[in-house]
Amino acid sequence: IWVTWSGGTGTAEDAFVSEEEAATGTKSVKIVGLNDMVAPFRDISEGHWIVKAKVFVPSTMWGRLYFILLNRYSTACGGGCNWQVQIPMVATSGTIHDDFGGGMLPLVVDEWAEIVAEIDLTNNVHSIFYNDVPLTLSRVWDVSGNPRFQGIDLYSFDCSGAYYDDVSVERVCVPVEVE
Repeated sequence: IWVTWSGGTGTAEDAFVSEEEAATGTKSVKIVGLNDMVAPFRDISEGHWIVKAKVFVPSTMWGRLYFILLNRYSTACGGGCNWQVQIPMVATSGTIHDDFGGGMLPLVVDEWAEIVAEIDLTNNVHSIFYNDVPLTLSRVWDVSGNPRFQGIDLYSFDCSGAYYDDVSVERVCVPVEVE
């Protein structure tokens, strides 16, 4: 279930389902203005996880569109929040980068691109890929030593409009060698 960052409804944070673009099916979510949508989930604290999202950035977009992964989240940050991944997409500079890991790549515009985060909470590391190209590799997930994963945040900082589709979180079973 998606909620707004502050937990309110009918505010500028609310995003809308759109039929203007779609990666799969006929609809996606349009993020525009000050939209800030969060998919919070239980306190995930172990295992390997794959987070995927397809994003469509029009070449005419202005402002910043963000893909954020949260290791701590409570509504409106009343109980504290912390994000481990913050990826801005800026069409005017033609770049996508990891604010915390330093990687930067050319931004794909006017077609769908995929962001994939591989999170290993057991070993406290993560990697980010953009259209199968590494953006961040084997970076520490949580410097506090208490790795958790509590949500996805799709945020617009005065963005003129872009689209997300096929957002998913999947636990990956890692094979173990048996002697």
